[in-house]
Amino acid sequence: MEQGLGFQGKKKSYRERYFEDYQTVKVPANNKKGFRMEYRYIGKYKEWFIKGRSLQLYKGLLAGIEILSSAVFLLAGLSETAFTTQKIAGGFGAMSVLCWLMEIGGLIWFIASARPVKELDYTEIDRLIRGGSVLRAMFLILSVLGGIVGLITAGAVTWPDILTAAGLLMSAAGSIAIWRLYGNLLVRTLDRNEIQ
Repeated sequence: MEQGLGFQGKKKSYRERYFEDYQTVKVPANNKKGFRMEYRYIGKYKEWFIKGRSLQLYKGLLAGIEILSSAVFLLAGLSETAFTTQKIAGGFGAMSVLCWLMEIGGLIWFIASARPVKELDYTEIDRLIRGGSVLRAMFLILSVLGGIVGLITAGAVTWPDILTAAGLLMSAAGSIAIWRLYGNLLVRTLDRNEIQ
């Protein structure tokens, strides 16, 4: 069993996991010692690809969906309607903002990343995109349900409220689309000697 899982040994910190794939090497230098110590990455790399399509076009598609989803989210969330003043809708909406930031951060990192990336970087990008998009969609759906139920019990549902709820659901659909499209990407593991 791998260390850090189950009951065999203590869990490694992020710093320990990060530096376990590095090796210290002496490198010639113009100083009193004649050398300096340098860390070299010796771990594995991960590379995304998709059969029959360009990865850059795929990244552009994901960016476009995120921009559209974010614009709809901001328009709906910042509208001044009775829906947006519901406490339960606002609470779940605030939690969805944190997940939205995770999703955006993961996508920016993924889009800007060189090919291939270090294994630990891949893991972090994967967690941010998958986790952020699923949680964001879930919180937006709960926000809409809570807001609509609150308005129905108050007997005050109006067209602007319905449009706000529809906008939030469209934004949630955008996050689900990002999760699905990112999940379609294939990943291969490469050794250090396969890269150079």
